[in-house]
Amino acid sequence: METERMLEDVALYFPLYSLEKLIEWKLWILILVLVHDSPYLSTR
Repeated sequence: METERMLEDVALYFPLYSLEKLIEWKLWILILVLVHDSPYLSTR
């Protein structure tokens, strides 16, 4: 099946490609959370 081959390719890519992306996303989420909780932007 084609989907199986695609999954295999993704599995090979995963360790290299997604690790960077995961780190990026975690940084962005961390920044967003910090900014959101930041008293500077709080209007209340």
